[in-house]
Amino acid sequence: PGSMAMLTNEYAIALYHGPPSRTRNENNQLDIGSGMVTVPLSFRMEELAYADDAEGKVTDFCFAQSNNNDLSLMTSMSILLLKGSGEVSGASPVMFNGAVVPRLTVEKSLRFVAGEIQRLDSQENAKWRQYKAAQVWLEEVFHDKSGESHYITAKVQSTYNTESISTWPLQLQGPAVSADAFDSSPDEVYRSAFGLEPFFADSLVGFAIGRDGPQVDFCALPPTAIMPRFEYEGDDRGELDTALGEMGVVVERVLVEMEDDDGTTLRGRTSHGKSSLVKDPVVDTMIHVVSTNGVSTVNTNAMTVISNKVALGASSAATNIQGFMSPIGRGSKRSKESVRTTAWACLEVASVGGISLMGTGIGSDAHMGHVLLTRLSNGKMDAVNMTESRYLHEANSLFESKTEESQQLKCSESTAADEALQAMEATPALHTLVFPLMQKVTTGISGMGKIVGASTPVKDIDPSTLAMAIATKEKCDKEVVLPLQKLKSVTAARLEEMKDMHKSQLVQIENLKEMMRVLKERAKVNEQNMNIAESNAAEMAQQSSAILNASNMLLPTLTKAEREFFSEVTDLEAKCRAWENSIKKLREKSQILCDSMDAGQQVCTVNLEPQIADSLYSVLNGVDSLKKEAKISLDNARLDLEEVNDSRGGSNENKAYNR
Repeated sequence: PGSMAMLTNEYAIALYHGPPSRTRNENNQLDIGSGMVTVPLSFRMEELAYADDAEGKVTDFCFAQSNNNDLSLMTSMSILLLKGSGEVSGASPVMFNGAVVPRLTVEKSLRFVAGEIQRLDSQENAKWRQYKAAQVWLEEVFHDKSGESHYITAKVQSTYNTESISTWPLQLQGPAVSADAFDSSPDEVYRSAFGLEPFFADSLVGFAIGRDGPQVDFCALPPTAIMPRFEYEGDDRGELDTALGEMGVVVERVLVEMEDDDGTTLRGRTSHGKSSLVKDPVVDTMIHVVSTNGVSTVNTNAMTVISNKVALGASSAATNIQGFMSPIGRGSKRSKESVRTTAWACLEVASVGGISLMGTGIGSDAHMGHVLLTRLSNGKMDAVNMTESRYLHEANSLFESKTEESQQLKCSESTAADEALQAMEATPALHTLVFPLMQKVTTGISGMGKIVGASTPVKDIDPSTLAMAIATKEKCDKEVVLPLQKLKSVTAARLEEMKDMHKSQLVQIENLKEMMRVLKERAKVNEQNMNIAESNAAEMAQQSSAILNASNMLLPTLTKAEREFFSEVTDLEAKCRAWENSIKKLREKSQILCDSMDAGQQVCTVNLEPQIADSLYSVLNGVDSLKKEAKISLDNARLDLEEVNDSRGGSNENKAYNR
């Protein structure tokens, strides 16, 4: 955490390996790996031709990404660099000190490199030397003595430690994608490249290039294209760069057009200083083009289609995908798996008052959802629901496609009718074909009538007579028989055409009859439904009229008894409210008295009149005398009972009862 890769003005890639650490290594020394800055790649002037020019300057870079399980580490250690001309170069390996990598991933990469070394099996081969250097570098950086942990920590030394293999300077590779990789039209204008972002391409290495316009190029590389290479490779550089230049390809190109408030197209008016590419963190097939005028979104599945095509054409990691795919250019036929690319404006900023877009961020929070957050130059914030915008655009596109299909169907029907009409008009009338032939036959027959005579005996035939007969026959064949044959062929052909036309017209008549029958049935059903609807409407009108009249006669009136009842209820409610207050006060007083009596603080006293008090005293005295008399009578009765019991020999139970 806290690590960073930078493209410096000194034409170099610098790595910041996180904040300083106070941990000590196995030699009880401070670990200087964290917090250091290394420069694994520096561009030479010959590698940056016209570095002061926009075409030769490196404008952006990104780390490569791929879902290839066997080469995920090799891909993640590769970086792609973009020049202003649109060329894409690469460099590898780029690794941060302290990066934690699963052991299984490191072992897969080492097995792949070892397999390539064994397959090439020749030290004279430049690729063999490249993979051998990569093997040494991997074993040095991902060296683990214990071999017990499931993860391995990368150890990258400082640039000043020239003895360490991890500090070998990297070699700039490429270009992997040239500036003219896309088969563009000759009159297409040059567009400078300003941004580079990784793009999902499944097992391939995909990335998007942003150009002025704005324009987005979607490119693909095989995962084995950018392998570790170092400056010490010497004369192998030319051979390896040539092989790399045959691997990259531009898959799709999208030119995004935006309009100003007055309807003016903003195409070609943005520059790389005011535009950028933003990768969508939620949808892998989407990327956003951000400019001061707004945000446009491009969604394409071209990279996925190409990846599937390569996967079907190769059983292993391909080293040259151009053998399995061709660039999808303008007017080219798509494969069976259709490529669908769409673009729409998510946000347009009005240029009134000099307001422009200052910053953009895309959120993927679970609570906020897929939201595009923007900040304008006037300080206002704006949020766009990307999911809603995407589905709305797809719905509009579906509606437009259906409309276009219906229009094309109508055009095709009208075109077929026009073609049939043109074919009928192109067929000449029969009399125009027959009249010249009949005229020839008539002329020939009239010429034959001039030489008609008696038959000549054979013995009287001389050469002149024979020659005349032969000439007459030839003239008859030429002027009578041949036109008659042509006339026969013309009439026979026209007869066949008329028969076909007659059959077709019979079929059309049958279709028309069937159509008329269906229309009559539908008209009959519609007439029945109309009658039912009219009868229902009449009944509903009558019912509505009756309900209206009844409602007019129903007035909200109350009888005298009801009024008196409601008035009494009102009076009782008022009395209840008054009694309720009195009862509350009595309850409070009684509660206070009860609480004080329970606590023993109060004695309940009763004030009586003297006469009543005297009467009560006399009653009490009388009660006492009566109690004494009753007690004496009770004692006497007990004695009598005991005597009777003794005389009868009563049991202990009776004694106990008496007691």
